[in-house]
Amino acid sequence: MKVTVATREGVLRTDITEFKRGALGGIKFCETRRVESGEVFYLQPVAEVWRRQGFLKSADGHSLPRIWEPDPLDTCFCGGPKRFGECCGRFLSDHSAKRDIEKALDASREAGDFDRAEMFARAALAQYVIWTKQHTAMLMNVAPELYREMVAIDAPALDAYIARLHSLMAANQRAARLLAQLRHISTVIGVPDLSVRIKARVAQLLFDSGEYSRAGEELRSLGDLDQVNDTLALVLAGKVFELPATKAIQILRRAVARAFTDEERWFGQVHLGSQLLKCDQRAEALALVDSLARECRDKEEAQNTLVFALSLRAEISAPGEAWERRMDKT
Repeated sequence: MKVTVATREGVLRTDITEFKRGALGGIKFCETRRVESGEVFYLQPVAEVWRRQGFLKSADGHSLPRIWEPDPLDTCFCGGPKRFGECCGRFLSDHSAKRDIEKALDASREAGDFDRAEMFARAALAQYVIWTKQHTAMLMNVAPELYREMVAIDAPALDAYIARLHSLMAANQRAARLLAQLRHISTVIGVPDLSVRIKARVAQLLFDSGEYSRAGEELRSLGDLDQVNDTLALVLAGKVFELPATKAIQILRRAVARAFTDEERWFGQVHLGSQLLKCDQRAEALALVDSLARECRDKEEAQNTLVFALSLRAEISAPGEAWERRMDKT
């Protein structure tokens, strides 16, 4: 049995599952394997249509790349549940409206109109989700290095939009609804790395509200942890799951290595240092924390991290210092 998957974005994949007939006439399926796909000639008519659809003609006759545009009938890209046209689409109809969203949001918040502020925060989030579908998603198969750079920008930006919307929904006593919205966005955003980050945000919101079991379920939906490379998801996995010590250290090292920003890396390093201490690997934990403290000491945006690092350092070094004092007395 052979299945070939092809998309207009350039994905071409073929899976083959061999099967045999047993002695009693039953069918036995073998393990599915993936094979390299070259050009599939019988798909040429379809590919030609996709090529034509991928370009528009300018007034002077030149071909211009077509950019994906949202359909007004789509579920809104803020997470719904309304249609895009009747929800955030009305604020995103032209470029001037897009520029005015942030001003309107700030004005509504200053006036204490949190219902209206939430409405504009939704529109701002929807606008960014659409932007990633129009730009970042298109780079996955044509410019992997640039794609990775764009994801490193998009992930913290989406974090900021989500955090702002969450604070306003909490002020309006609607924070619980955000979970369903984020799950929807994770399925439509079209960028796998960002989908994982958004699901990790859902897990974090559940974890912060004390729903540890549901947070674990959300993280399990990401699949095999060895294939996950999102810093937030990996750090949360270390908190939620009862992992063997070596496994926990392994995933936290990967969390640090895969961080998109300095802030994410510091976040991962604090948790890695704590895990090293739990495993009584004090020398490495102390070296890590001292390095982190030196890096954060003169950075205003890193003062909270510095407090955590110094607190952890005291926890690491205090038992050793007490042991040294006892040794001096004897």
